[in-house]
Amino acid sequence: MTRAQLKKIKASIRRLEKQALKEGIDLTSREFEDILDAFLKRQGVTLQEVYEAEASFESGLGQL
Repeated sequence: MTRAQLKKIKASIRRLEKQALKEGIDLTSREFEDILDAFLKRQGVTLQEVYEAEASFESGLGQL
């Protein structure tokens, strides 16, 4: 995953979180987890891959 892809995915996740809160959905609920999983699946990534990409870029080892 490139830095640009990660940035785009993280921005989309922030929008999903804001929308969920606006609709009264708890961000720690199974409902939100399902929403997030479905979004990430459409993007072709998992939450674990997002975490790994973040860690990689923070450590300076990620793709540029």
